[in-house]
Amino acid sequence: MYLSAQMWMKKIMDATGGCFRGSRGAAVAERDISQIQLIANYRLAHALWTHLPWLHNRLRFMLTEIRGLTKQTSIKSLLAISFLL
Repeated sequence: MYLSAQMWMKKIMDATGGCFRGSRGAAVAERDISQIQLIANYRLAHALWTHLPWLHNRLRFMLTEIRGLTKQTSIKSLLAISFLL
């Protein structure tokens, strides 16, 4: 289950005390920002790891379809199909 960007920001704000600057000092704010970057990098890596096999299979299927069409259709038809992709 994926959370929306607003939910992630709320979780990050709750985890960091609700603010990134202020009386806590610059060092703590830098740590908070690095934690946010770490969470964002983790979410990106997780999304890629989850969806990359599906994307790879979909692209391979599309290429197979295009290869099959090249044997049966003209160049004009292939150009029309490429604009749809």
